[in-house]
This record gives sequence, C-alpha cells and structure tokens, in this order.
Amino acid sequence: MNRLLLIFILTFTAATACGQGVIELKTTDGRTVLLKPDGTWEYKKDASEQSTVASRNPPASGDKTTSSLSPNFSGTDPKALFDRLTDLKQRLTKDEFETTAQFEKRAAQEKQKPVLGTLTLADTFTFVISQSPLRLDAEYNADSQQMTLFLSVSRNDRSSVRTYLGGDKKTAWNLADVNVYHIDIDNKAAVFFDDLNGFTLSKKFLDGFMAQYHLNVDEAKRLKNKIKAAVLVQLDEPYAIPSMGEMQFQVRLVDVYFFDQDSGRVLATISSR
Repeated sequence: MNRLLLIFILTFTAATACGQGVIELKTTDGRTVLLKPDGTWEYKKDASEQSTVASRNPPASGDKTTSSLSPNFSGTDPKALFDRLTDLKQRLTKDEFETTAQFEKRAAQEKQKPVLGTLTLADTFTFVISQSPLRLDAEYNADSQQMTLFLSVSRNDRSSVRTYLGGDKKTAWNLADVNVYHIDIDNKAAVFFDDLNGFTLSKKFLDGFMAQYHLNVDEAKRLKNKIKAAVLVQLDEPYAIPSMGEMQFQVRLVDVYFFDQDSGRVLATISSR
C-alpha cells in the first residue's frame, strides 16, 4: 500500500511541476526523490554511490562519439567491494542449527541484497585500470594518426590441467589455479575468468585487448598519459578470495573500454556482443 501511495504522490506531484525546475521530495524511509519537469522521477544518489552508478549504464558498444563517463571516473573501489564480498561470504555459511532448506532460502535472500551502494550481485561492476608497464599501454603513430590502446591479459596454461584434475573455484585457495585468464587491476587486485565470453585476444608483446583511435598529433600529446581502461564484469562464485596478499575476484567479462580520464570521453569499446 505504501508503495502504491508513493507512486500516486510522485505521479501527481510531477504532473503539477511542469515548467518548474527539479523538485526534491523526502520519502518516509528517508530517501530523496527528484521530481523532474518532464514528469519523470528518480531517487537521488548520495556521494558514496557516484563512483558505481556508471556500472549500471556502461557506454554503448562501438559508440566513440557520444558515450562518456563522468570526469575523473574512478569506477568500483576494489577494496570496498572486496570487504563487502568477504562479509557476504561469511553470511552465506550454513549454520549447524539450520536445515538445508532454511539455509538455501536465507542464502537466496542474502544474494539479492545490495553489495556496494545500490549494486547487487546481479549488476555489473566497473574496475578502472591506469597506465602501467605490462598492464595498460597507449602508443601513437604520427604517420597514420592512430593511437593504439592495449590492455594486457595474463594467460595461465596450467589452470586448464588443474581444473581437469578437479579444481573447484568455490573452494580454491588461489583463483589462478582454476582460471585460464586474469587482468591486473593494480598491484593488489585482479579479476580472474576461465572463458573469454566471445572476446578475442590480440597479440602485442603480450596477449591482451587492443583498440585503435584516430586523433591528431596535438590531441594525442594531450591524451598520451591520460588514457585509462575499464573492465566491466559480473561476479561469479566464489566472488572474491584473498591470496598471497592479493584481492582476487571471480568474474565474467561484459565489456572493456578505453577513456580519457579528464573528460570521461570513451575512445574505444571492445565488446563480446
């Protein structure tokens, strides 16, 4: 009933607000609703959600002219997500006084709750990667006026053998033992995946995802050291584990894109779709 009443109030208020600016309205649970002049509405996001909101609305694949992120976009904080996933995994442990049916019901409910900000396990998370040797590289060719963007992907050939011998991701002590590929987010975190999910690896000095962007020399000089990459992923069990001081995330790839850190402008998008 409260939900229906809220929808009625929002619809009525929004309808009478035409021609005015955005109106803020507090709900009974403390959230702020933004009523827009065109009759639409949305919940106002607090500061802690700003870095994750773009994960719900990634740039359109192949769109190099209109797709953009917020300036200085930082994506999902690996440490914050890791801590929340660690807490979730503790809650997903079966208690000795629970029946299997009770545990499965409770676990299903836990998995539907927000993990970070408003994002749940069903949502897409975005990890931002800065330029670094053997991780992310941008090289310009003045003759062709092409910037080549390259994100390294590490391949672990041993994992296929270990998986065949009974490696289980849910009980693994090191996700490198049960996955073929991984991408380093930074020196302390990495995403691991066993399937390219339709992506194609290119070969430079290492395997990786490669894209090219056409731009003039002046623009290339400005962007040279300001290009970052972002990896859009969905989480898989066991979600996250610590291994030798590294935060490891078990994921499925969704998209990879390169962008200008200052403006947030997306330069190139690589997608499996």
